[in-house]
Amino acid sequence: MEKIIPETFTGISNAISLNNKEWLRWFLSVHPSPPETAQLPGEWETKCDDKLKKMIVLRCFRTDRVNFAISNYVEHFMKKEFIDNRPTKLKDIFDESKNSEPIIFVLSAGVDPTSAIKKNADERGLVLEPLSMGKGQSEKAK
Repeated sequence: MEKIIPETFTGISNAISLNNKEWLRWFLSVHPSPPETAQLPGEWETKCDDKLKKMIVLRCFRTDRVNFAISNYVEHFMKKEFIDNRPTKLKDIFDESKNSEPIIFVLSAGVDPTSAIKKNADERGLVLEPLSMGKGQSEKAK
């Protein structure tokens, strides 16, 4: 099977072999610039002249930094609000909900909003019917 390399990346393996110390420095860079914001070694900064091409190179070497590069990309071309992780306000959830539709919380390990949910329901004079969606709970949920 023949390898297809886009023209932009032709010769990158030779460049890495010839300048392995520069590439290693880029690979290990932390301060002041991590790899997703640091300049690529040699001519590769200009060959990969847009953020997407740089992300492709980053993906080949530092998969652990790709999410940071994606966030930078989205922030640059869209708005920061698309990547902001804002805390959920229970008041807003209750205000937007209907009594005929369930509210489903998908939680991370160690997160338990039960007391805050109960408090919010009590303040509104609502009856809360919590249901854990574990094994065998589907009929009860219906």
